Amino acid sequence: MSLVIKKIELNTDKRLLCISDVHGNLEGLKKLLAEANYSKFDQLVVIGDLVEKGPDSLGVVRYLMSLEKSNEVYIVQGNCDWSIVAVIDDIELAKKYLDLSEGIISEMAREINIKPDITDVEEIVKLLKDNFSAEINWLRNLPTIIDTQYVTFVHAGIMEKELELNDYSSCLSVRLFEENAPVFDKYVMVGHYPTASYCEAITDCNPRINKEKKIISIDGGNGVKTEGQLNLVIINNLATMELENIYVDRGTDIIATHNQKESETYRSIPWGKHEVIVLEELLNGKYIQQVSSGYKMMVGIDDVYYVDDKSYVVDSTDYHLPITKGDVLGVHKETTSGYLVKKNGILGWYDKQG
Repeated sequence: MSLVIKKIELNTDKRLLCISDVHGNLEGLKKLLAEANYSKFDQLVVIGDLVEKGPDSLGVVRYLMSLEKSNEVYIVQGNCDWSIVAVIDDIELAKKYLDLSEGIISEMAREINIKPDITDVEEIVKLLKDNFSAEINWLRNLPTIIDTQYVTFVHAGIMEKELELNDYSSCLSVRLFEENAPVFDKYVMVGHYPTASYCEAITDCNPRINKEKKIISIDGGNGVKTEGQLNLVIINNLATMELENIYVDRGTDIIATHNQKESETYRSIPWGKHEVIVLEELLNGKYIQQVSSGYKMMVGIDDVYYVDDKSYVVDSTDYHLPITKGDVLGVHKETTSGYLVKKNGILGWYDKQG
């Protein structure tokens, strides 16, 4: 596949709504649009990775295909969207990677009742193409970059200011874009890399705005991180690019029963800097040391995993949120002493005893 750039003019009299990395979360997508009072009078941009990792990828594709016909909707291609098309278009890739156990291809297979005893990959691919040509072609033809007068949209990032000079694969898959990108003349909005993965102090799943480089990252980790969220960014004024954000996640709400002070010292261990040394194994957790920083903290027993004789943790933090009695908190994990909760998109601990 090759780089495709679509140029459009945004209407300054309309709101701009932006979402990325829906990952098959049709329920969350619809819930956010309803909460934002989304209508045909708004402009909606979806910044790739519509499919995989969630329960209803096919539903997301069909919903956006339908919405695109009646509303002002613009969608760029993500790496997950491309990978599905690549597998279906290349029989050798299909023989290696065709997976009927999960994801959009498995949803397609179930819908047309592909029998479990069919092992002929070529036959399966033909059935998929015959029955889902509209959805496959739609995913195939999504642009790589959408360029407007105020902001450029791309799934993972661009490394060249002259858009035509960018590499197609990099646009869909570059990591740590914010750290490695040049300074842009206008804002570039991306998904792909969860915003929490940039955080080494407080884990923040909300959109990030780098005003110096003019980069807006909006992937909240939906479908990728257990405590991730699906963000919907609302821009009322394109001239100022001031953002509002609403989100949905998998947390279960509780009401805080007592006040809690914020931690004085804390650290988050994001992906990419998650190699650790296990210093001590206790009944209720493991005392670890982050290799890159030397920082020590307690993590859950199940938070440590091992690869090739090295130890790693999933995204971990010892940050305790500032909490006022009556606050609504989204619980993502419960231990004997407290809860791992999210408040306004910020992840931290809330002790059971004040």
